[in-house]
Amino acid sequence: MEHERLRDQVRKDYLSGLCSYRSLAERYGCSSSTIHRLVMGKSKKAPKRGAERIEGWVQRTSGLNQEMPTGVDELQEELRMAMLKIELLETMIDIADEKLGANIRKKAGARQSGE
Repeated sequence: MEHERLRDQVRKDYLSGLCSYRSLAERYGCSSSTIHRLVMGKSKKAPKRGAERIEGWVQRTSGLNQEMPTGVDELQEELRMAMLKIELLETMIDIADEKLGANIRKKAGARQSGE
C-alpha cells in the first residue's frame, strides 16, 4: 500500500510539470530510472517474450485494461490529464526541434523532384 501511495505521489509531482526525473530522484532518494518506472507504471519483473509481450503492449496502449470513467468529474479529470499529456509531448517536440535543428513536425512522404 505504501508503494502505491509513493507511486501516485511521484506521478502527481512529475505530471505537474515542475519536476524532472532527476529532481524527483534526489527528493525521494532513489535513481532516476526508478522514478521513470514509477511514473510509467513499469516494474522490474522479467520481460515478456513473443506474443505475450505484444498482447501486453496492445492492452496497455489501447486502454483495454481500464474502465471508462462515467462521472462528470472523472471525465473532466481524464480530459485534463490527456490535455496535459498532449502539451508535454508538444513541448518535447519543440525542444527536440531546437536541439536537433530539424523540423520534426514536417510531413513525411515522397520528395518532389527538384528539391
